[in-house]
Amino acid sequence: MDPWALSEPWWPAAVIADLTGSWRGGASLYAQVAEDLGTPGAARSPGDAGAVAPAFRLAGLDFYPVPRAVRDSGRRWSAYSPLDYWRDPVTASPIRALDGVTIACQHTVERVLLRDGRAAGVRVVRAGETDPVDIRADAVVLAAGTIENSRLVLRSRVNGGTERRRLSGLSDHIVQGFTLTLPAGAVDPAAALPTGHFVAPGDDEHRSNLFLSIGELAAGSVRIEVSTMGEQLPNERSFVEHRSAPDGTTSVHVGAALAEADEALVTEQQRRLGDLWRSLGPRYGTPATPLVFGGLGTWRPLSGDLVTYASALGTVNHEGCTIRLGDGLTERHEVVDLPGLYVLGPATFPRLGAANPSLTTLALSRRLAGILAGPPWEGIGIA
Repeated sequence: MDPWALSEPWWPAAVIADLTGSWRGGASLYAQVAEDLGTPGAARSPGDAGAVAPAFRLAGLDFYPVPRAVRDSGRRWSAYSPLDYWRDPVTASPIRALDGVTIACQHTVERVLLRDGRAAGVRVVRAGETDPVDIRADAVVLAAGTIENSRLVLRSRVNGGTERRRLSGLSDHIVQGFTLTLPAGAVDPAAALPTGHFVAPGDDEHRSNLFLSIGELAAGSVRIEVSTMGEQLPNERSFVEHRSAPDGTTSVHVGAALAEADEALVTEQQRRLGDLWRSLGPRYGTPATPLVFGGLGTWRPLSGDLVTYASALGTVNHEGCTIRLGDGLTERHEVVDLPGLYVLGPATFPRLGAANPSLTTLALSRRLAGILAGPPWEGIGIA
């Protein structure tokens, strides 16, 4: 999480302290998760580059290697998975037994079960079957994506008799960029930048991180991709809503809209992309013709192999901010009006920031696990 986004009054002070300062007298949650990943550099956010020298400077910006949580075994690489606790991430051979843990794959959670106004389990249906199965639990943790978590919370409220059928503030990352492919031999090695993935961190004014990836493709051609990932702020016109029809059927509706501040961010992103393009073009022998962008969700071919794009909201990035810590969700990750129901993931973020949310999601998962491991909870249902 970018330092400028992980701040009060958006985030509760106690959560900030646990993530960045100390968790129960030990290292911070960020540091603990980074150690588990085996990538200490992941403990720092894109905006915390003080301990690492920039790889190069371009268009007045310092670019740093992108922190990545991958493990390289020589011939293969693997990304992190929670299952790594039980099995080797490369060979898949068991590390320890799944004592007391049951993983129910290919099941869809229909709804959260309630008893006396509090969560008491989940109702699931196995793929290809129609008969539901009830799984009882003292506490239920929703750890799916933002839309699915929101659906289950909304349906639980409806089943509990509340009329609160909308979760507003749905946010996503606003992403724009351009790609360029150059044929073999077209790049002057003396002028070329190093290959790899790099980032120029943003700040609270720009609310965007600027990424530059350079790689060599087959037969010596070079692929350049520049993208900027920015923060959509929560607003009332972006929402997840539960609706009931006269025939008794229900459905979930999603609304996505940019606020005025987000529209200004789109314009600023395009300006910064243009500045970078004007610095890149001469290095690679390509005229830096003006970049032209379409609306969100479009790709626009320009001259040669230059293409600009703008991702649609909710397609390739990270939705969040519908069930927010400190606003609908207690600092213990419990839904305020549904005791025993807990939520994880970017849905719980008070604001999204511009960084990839995975490290914060893992850190908050560890936090909730520690909370639930104490009394009085002894059994946990996971949906």
